[in-house]
Amino acid sequence: MKITFIGGFYPEIGGPFSALKNLLHALSYRNHNVSIISALPSSYDKNKLRFIKDLPFKVRFLRQGLFSHIIPSYSKYWKKELQHKVKETEIFHINGMFDHYSMLISNLNEPYVLSLRGSFMKNAYKLTKFKEFKKKIFMKLLGRRILNRAALIHVMCQKELEDFLSFFPDLKEKVRIIPNGLNLSEFQNLPSKKEFIAKYPILRNKKYILFLGRLHKIKGLDLILKAFDTLVKEKDLYLVIAGEDDGDGYKNKIKKWIKEYGLKDRVIFTGMLHGTDKLSAFVDAKMFVLASYFENFGMAVVEAMACGTPVVISDKVGISREVEENNAGIIVETNPQSVYDGIKNLLDNHDLKNKISENGKKMVEKYYDVNKVADKMIEMYEEVIKRIVRSKKLGVRRESKGLF
Repeated sequence: MKITFIGGFYPEIGGPFSALKNLLHALSYRNHNVSIISALPSSYDKNKLRFIKDLPFKVRFLRQGLFSHIIPSYSKYWKKELQHKVKETEIFHINGMFDHYSMLISNLNEPYVLSLRGSFMKNAYKLTKFKEFKKKIFMKLLGRRILNRAALIHVMCQKELEDFLSFFPDLKEKVRIIPNGLNLSEFQNLPSKKEFIAKYPILRNKKYILFLGRLHKIKGLDLILKAFDTLVKEKDLYLVIAGEDDGDGYKNKIKKWIKEYGLKDRVIFTGMLHGTDKLSAFVDAKMFVLASYFENFGMAVVEAMACGTPVVISDKVGISREVEENNAGIIVETNPQSVYDGIKNLLDNHDLKNKISENGKKMVEKYYDVNKVADKMIEMYEEVIKRIVRSKKLGVRRESKGLF
């Protein structure tokens, strides 16, 4: 199959970047002709993109324009690039709902799968009154057409499905649930214990909890810091924050809270971690904590579980229900007391920690192996192609409400 993916594809995006990279690798190794086109911030340092030379698929970057603050991923080059790609594409796979490319692809009269990537998670949709207003206007003008014309709609977990159907129950038959996947071969030979700690003398013979992700207000770092402030009064504990500022200055707020709580000597910023550095941070951590106010999936949660690191996550994380059903983590509410209780419970209960660690590994192998995920994706693409062929045989023209 010839599949062109459209969506953000640079490391600072975090989990979505890792998930797409893993999937494209797996599809390439199955001899499918896949490529990806990504908008790129105009100020982005191209030296950070050297990794694409080692990829088994093509990556094309388009510079974002001035209007990208109004229309996400806006680029004047999209239209020409997409029209060129039509000649060598059987299916487009869009990753994002409210982006410039989604509007343009919906006008091409070509088959596409739409991955929502949390666009209609309730807490995300209503993050601010202004953003909610903009989305409502977008949906009235263009959004419903984008959904209607999609061949199939892809979500990543049960919670995302339920939230989407609360907006559009009539589109239930179009939706398919397929999670993000991990390349488990990268987790077979994990770094030895204390490799990460060795890089930070302050952590020697100490325990630390780990946050890894974008430094953004949705990630619940305010809750983690409040809970941690209480914990350090009871235990000799450190907090490692691994990630980069999301561009809105949130890191400065975090540092301000740290200063107010008097935690400067207990919190370590590492910046974004990759490869072995990231794995070693997971391996040495007593636990991974993600107290997000919303999270459509939670890629870092799956990575932590693959490393055998027990997780404490909020009930707003997309896969929290699956984690709870598999007894693979501690689920907390989005308030400091609940986060504190979840962390303390794991710190004090060694047997529970081991059980959760074991169940987390089993869960990853069962549901999030990228090879299994790729097989499900291929089934979805084949379903689209079969319906296109059947429609052509029947002489059915594409309607404004989509192929099906």
